[in-house]
Amino acid sequence: MSDSHPNDHRFCDPITHGTGIQVHHAETAVYDALRQLWRDEIADPDDDGSTISTYQPRFADAPREIELSSSRWKAGSDPDTQFYSYNIRIQKDGKTPAQSLSIDILPQKDGMVYPDGNEVELPYGTGTRLKIQTAYPDSRGDVFERANELLNAVLDEYESDGIDRETAKITKFEKHVRFHRDRMPATVDALYHSERLIGWESMAEIRGRHRRREAGWDIWRFDASEWHRLGFAPPSGDYRWSLKAYSAKSWDDRPEDDWMHHPKLEAFYGGKIGSNETLPSIEMWDEIEEYLSHVVAAHADWAGIAVDDLIEDPYFPGSGADARKFEGLEGRRDDLRAMYESMDSEIISAVEGSRSDVPAHLIRMLTDHPEGVFYSTISDELEISKETIRYHAKRLEESGIVERVHVGQGGTRLRFRAAAIRDTANDVLESLHAGETAAEARERDDSTPDRRRYASIGEIGASPEAVARAVERGELDEDDVRVPADWHPD
Repeated sequence: MSDSHPNDHRFCDPITHGTGIQVHHAETAVYDALRQLWRDEIADPDDDGSTISTYQPRFADAPREIELSSSRWKAGSDPDTQFYSYNIRIQKDGKTPAQSLSIDILPQKDGMVYPDGNEVELPYGTGTRLKIQTAYPDSRGDVFERANELLNAVLDEYESDGIDRETAKITKFEKHVRFHRDRMPATVDALYHSERLIGWESMAEIRGRHRRREAGWDIWRFDASEWHRLGFAPPSGDYRWSLKAYSAKSWDDRPEDDWMHHPKLEAFYGGKIGSNETLPSIEMWDEIEEYLSHVVAAHADWAGIAVDDLIEDPYFPGSGADARKFEGLEGRRDDLRAMYESMDSEIISAVEGSRSDVPAHLIRMLTDHPEGVFYSTISDELEISKETIRYHAKRLEESGIVERVHVGQGGTRLRFRAAAIRDTANDVLESLHAGETAAEARERDDSTPDRRRYASIGEIGASPEAVARAVERGELDEDDVRVPADWHPD
């Protein structure tokens, strides 16, 4: 990281949240001991799991219950004899605590075969595979120490020296900050812009999942592989890196002074891409930690989250967390403007490419109202139903042109995604119909001789079968029915 970058900024260090490490233990005796413990304590293979003892973890403020469970594994000693995997995890009053710890114990024995008879490969020889997951560790060494402590509490004889750390791979890594609820809309915007920029710059695969709640954004998440398009330096390897802003369940039932009322911004390892890629080595721990921290800090900066906006919780110090310098990334604002200015083809398609005139009228109205327009206003002015507005607004949103904003009891407002899109829309409309307002365009369309208004099947409440019968009877021409251009009949 440069010491003199002009856009560097100071921000609190994100906290390490969930982590996972997979490692090989040289002794098959670890697996055998867990299997015998299951038989001695539980025995019933259909049992979901039971509490077998308690112990005091050094990282917890009180003793924790130890729960043991089992599940069918992928192989057996022959096609008809099934191996089981075992899981030990800590519980607090029968529930998984926030500072969790869990270990899957898997067999690595000679002669194991899949149900189809093919032999199971043992990449590190015989022994036991341990899959460790824990939350809020201090370091990678802390993950191993927690696992050894739990195994020692469960097994009469356990040799931690059998763990071969050179075989250790990272399966999970998360870094986050908790921030004030008021910054959630701007944070969602920052994530949305990054998602679109990565795809626009590289046509990279973007896997986006987002959900909207009436009272505001509940979660926005996307996964991508080409984060270097934004100026970041991801760790080497064909991996997917993910980013999300999300809230706790029922956050809106909690008062503002409750830390659970406030959301988190989290970057995390999203998995390997392709079957030929291996999991990240444990030697990449520091590199991944630095990278994920940079992604969180940069997006906090872009969302306008200041240090004073950070919220303290039992594990994250909030604005009291140690602050340090993060490298600023140049050109994001210019890249965003260039991306949105390149959307003229999408706008032209919406204005002239649709059989319905509603998308064009929506875009014209939004150019006259940069702050956005309520659905009720659109419905009254254009004399169309809110259902029709929702139908076309959703498609304009999928094209990245507009966004729907829920305003509590005030209803839903439609607006352009960015000011640059409005500028582009103005230019497009000027070139098509100079100086025309939405009302004037509507009057022109209504006065066009023999103009037919087209709508989707869903808008008019027709069934696909009814449309097919109308075509067969000649009531509709084949040109009156449209399908997606990339669809082909079987």
